[in-house]
Amino acid sequence: MDLTHDQICQDMIHSSIQDIKDFRRKTKFICILLALLCVFIFSKTDINIFGFSLHYNLGLGWIGLIIAFVLVIFIIIGYNVCLSFHELTVSNHILSLVNEKCDPLRANYVYTQLIKQKVLNEENICMDLISVLQLQNHQERIRDLLNQYPNAGTKNNHRIVAEFELLSEEEKIKRHEEFYQQNIAIIESMQLKNKKADSKSFELVKKSHLAQYLMYQKDYLKAIELLQELASLSPVYQVISALKMGKCYMALNDNERAIKNFEYVINHGNTMYAVIEAKELMKKLEEKKDEC
Repeated sequence: MDLTHDQICQDMIHSSIQDIKDFRRKTKFICILLALLCVFIFSKTDINIFGFSLHYNLGLGWIGLIIAFVLVIFIIIGYNVCLSFHELTVSNHILSLVNEKCDPLRANYVYTQLIKQKVLNEENICMDLISVLQLQNHQERIRDLLNQYPNAGTKNNHRIVAEFELLSEEEKIKRHEEFYQQNIAIIESMQLKNKKADSKSFELVKKSHLAQYLMYQKDYLKAIELLQELASLSPVYQVISALKMGKCYMALNDNERAIKNFEYVINHGNTMYAVIEAKELMKKLEEKKDEC
């Protein structure tokens, strides 16, 4: 790794760890103060320090202590919720930076170091690392991570996607319909749990999975039509749709359109991974052209 990218990786790791540690320290301090305040307000207080006396009694007796205890429990729960939310925010920020600035080798290094440090939610980082390892074909390490973190990726469809990618091409073809139905069931379940979330985003995810399903069905023309619709509906799907359309055109032996889509991904790719895959597919097309 060159020094520039080495420094980027080290900065990412250091800033993430420091951010979490600072947040934990500040939040813990505030929670302890709030807990002490609750105990002070709802219980009998008799303080005499260096001649300073304070006598305070709200008159609630045992009820006051119970109220204080309940409030302290809520403060502890609130602390854990805030910490989890902050860790998720930091994880998403890291994922965005890694996608933008790191190739798979460097991304592998960043995520591995973060898992070793144990400051972020290991299960979330584990799934991000798996997405990187898939590009490097590290099948055994992916299996080890899935076994090591059995709950990783179970709150969404990330785990079943990772497990599906471990299958051979023959198995993928046999089980793609089951995989599609599992994905849709999980997405619909997530939609029911997140009623406040934009329903349009869930519909787009469903269309994306349907397009992938059609590709496994070798119904490439319908898949292309759906991917074009996806790209027109949301800028988020433009690059990934172009990559998949390129694969469809490749399967249809329409190399000119395939190259056009791969070039779009290379020029507009919002993740390093998509760009690398597009370049590799372009290289295959060029080698095929040279053979002819």
